Amino acid sequence: MENQRENGHTLQKFRWTIKEFTKLKTNTLYSDYFLLAGYIWRILLRTKEKGVDNLSLYLDVPDSSAFPLGWSRDASFSLSLIDQIHGRNTIKKESKHQYSVKEACQGFMSFLPLNELFDPKNGFLLKDTCIIEAEVFVPDKIGMEKAVSFTSVKVMALAIIA
Repeated sequence: MENQRENGHTLQKFRWTIKEFTKLKTNTLYSDYFLLAGYIWRILLRTKEKGVDNLSLYLDVPDSSAFPLGWSRDASFSLSLIDQIHGRNTIKKESKHQYSVKEACQGFMSFLPLNELFDPKNGFLLKDTCIIEAEVFVPDKIGMEKAVSFTSVKVMALAIIA
């Protein structure tokens, strides 16, 4: 995990390494939590979305229902599937979203067809390990100061991590 600050924004880079990927017994998997600008984030991965064989990736705010109504947070982010052999096939997709209690997850339902994920020449699975990277760029300013204080949200976020 790596943090950078510039022009009133914080950039967080998070790398998620998934070992024994082909042995997963679930179609839905969550990364560990990571803390950025007082909020907890995680990556959500699905290998079957609405019956279609695609890799789906999302950036998620866990337990958003614990935040007060009116809470929101703007974020620009990218999610990348890493080519572990040459790097040239790495796929990076970007989005921007206003996260809220009701919209706590945003991403890409059709990030990549599974047949391309499992194709060895693409380098996405090396020794049955898959690597996903997230870059999250958020303004240091709270998204909804009129509805909630930063301190109360931060305390709730830290309680969720603990």
